[in-house]
Amino acid sequence: MKIKYHHNENLYMTELDSTVPEIDITDYNETIANIFPQKACVVAWMYDRVFIRMIENGDILFDTNKQPANCVDPDYLRQMRIFTKDKELYLYRSGGKIKHRLREDNFNGAGTQAVIASQVLFGTRAKKKDSETIITEVRGTRLTVPFPNINVDDNQQRLMLQTVNYVDFHEETCQASYVDCRFLGFAHSFGKVYC
Repeated sequence: MKIKYHHNENLYMTELDSTVPEIDITDYNETIANIFPQKACVVAWMYDRVFIRMIENGDILFDTNKQPANCVDPDYLRQMRIFTKDKELYLYRSGGKIKHRLREDNFNGAGTQAVIASQVLFGTRAKKKDSETIITEVRGTRLTVPFPNINVDDNQQRLMLQTVNYVDFHEETCQASYVDCRFLGFAHSFGKVYC
């Protein structure tokens, strides 16, 4: 099955070919540049903040001047997802060490059942700032996204995070359960996809 954005369907089942290749990481910057040589989205949870940015040519872009900055200090990293519609590198802290998982998907393939979900993000007001949009709500939530000209409101125009949720089946109990999840991209409620 091919993956499609469904305007009125924020949750649907699909089948794809998905692999989790083993990779060794000795240099995170080099590995990220090799896996994502073009453009990708980044969501990083640090101990002191969460940020959403873009990677271009292996460099994380943190400011509106598109200058790379070394803001990902491994000592402060809790988890980070770097992703495109076809793959995700997930870095996470466990037992005091940074571990990782790479997942690659082919949406024209078969063999893996998955649920595609679109979660509406906080934010009903948007303020454009250079190549970013700052999305806020009355209650004080603030989210800066690296996409210009996003319109949101408290009715139909919303920004969503799309995820792929992988399903596995337990043969003895005939139960299905989620076994992994990855970020797919950001989408506007009217169909425009970012990342």
